[in-house]
Amino acid sequence: MNQKKLTLWLRLLAGAAGCACLLSACTGGKTVTTGALMGTASSAYRESSSHEAASDEASSAGTSSAPAPAASSKEANSRVESSAPAPSSRPAAPVPSSQEGGPQKGGSQGSKNPGYLDGLYVQPPPEDAAAEKEKVAYLTFDDGPSKQTARVLDILKEKKVTATFFVIHNGSKEAETLYKRIVEEGHQLAIHSYTHDYKKVYQSEQSFFEEYKAMQEFLQKVTGQKVSDFRFPGGSSNTVTSKERIKGIIQQFNRLGIRYYDWNVCSGDAEGKKASKQKIVDNVLKDAVKYNEPVILMHDAAPKDTTVDALPEIIDGLRKQGYTFASVNHRKEPCQHRKY
Repeated sequence: MNQKKLTLWLRLLAGAAGCACLLSACTGGKTVTTGALMGTASSAYRESSSHEAASDEASSAGTSSAPAPAASSKEANSRVESSAPAPSSRPAAPVPSSQEGGPQKGGSQGSKNPGYLDGLYVQPPPEDAAAEKEKVAYLTFDDGPSKQTARVLDILKEKKVTATFFVIHNGSKEAETLYKRIVEEGHQLAIHSYTHDYKKVYQSEQSFFEEYKAMQEFLQKVTGQKVSDFRFPGGSSNTVTSKERIKGIIQQFNRLGIRYYDWNVCSGDAEGKKASKQKIVDNVLKDAVKYNEPVILMHDAAPKDTTVDALPEIIDGLRKQGYTFASVNHRKEPCQHRKY
C-alpha cells in the first residue's frame, strides 16, 4: 500500500470511530461494534479508491468536438425575425405530464428515447377524415405570423374556408393575438420550428428536437392548445441538411406518433424573385386539379403580400373545380416527400 493510500486509510478509520454516536442514533440505539466501524471504513476506502482511479483516467483523456455543418436558407428573406432568444438560451418549461387528448411519449429513465424527447406531446388525429373520393383542397401557410397573417385570416373568414398555419416563434403582442386568432377561428395551428434558422434547426438531432419542443411549449403557453403536427423548414426533402439527419428525425417522429406534412402543389411564392399575384394564382390552379387532395404550399411571412392578393382568386378557382376546404390534419394520409 503506498503512502498516499495508507494516509487515507488512517483518516477513514479515525472518521469512522468519530461517527460511532451518529451510527448509534441512526440504528435506534443499537451497539455499533468495532467490526462495523472497520467495515464502514473499508467500504469508504474502496469507494474513494474507485473515484481516485476514475479521476486519474479522466484527467489523462482528451475530448474533441467537430462543428456541425452550416446550412443556408432559400427562405431566409421570408423568415419573421424573433425578438426572443433561441431555445438553447432560455429555460425550457416542461410540458405537464398529464396530457388530455393524446399520449405522453417522451423519453424517460430506463427507456430507449434520448432525454431531449422528454415531455413531447403527441396530438391524436381527427376522427372526421375526408371521404375516400372527396375533392378537398388543403391551404397551408408557412413562416407566420406576420402582418400578412391578419389579411389571410380576414379572407378565410369572408370566404368561410379553413386552413393550416405552420408557424414559427414571434414574441410580439401582435403575433400573440394572431396565434390565438388562428385557433379561435377554427384553423389548424401547427409547428414549423422555433427560429427557422436552418443552421440551428438541423445542427443535430438534439438541436432539432429542442427547437421543436420550445415551439410546442410556446404555443401551449400563448394559446392553451397542445399541438404536435409539423412541417420541416424546407420540407422533408430539403437539401440544406443530410438525408441521414432527416431520416433519423423522421424515425423518431414515427416512433413517437408525430405527423409531419409536406405538399404536392407549390404556389411558387418563395422561389427566386418575388412572384406576381397572377403567377401564384396560375401555379396553384394548374397543379391542384391533378389531385383529389391537393396540399398547397403558400407563405404568410411579412414580404408575401402578393400571396395574400392571390388568395381570393385561388379559393374561388378551386371551388369552381368542385373542391371543398379543410385543415391538413383531416387528410386521409399526410403528404410526405420522404418516408422511412
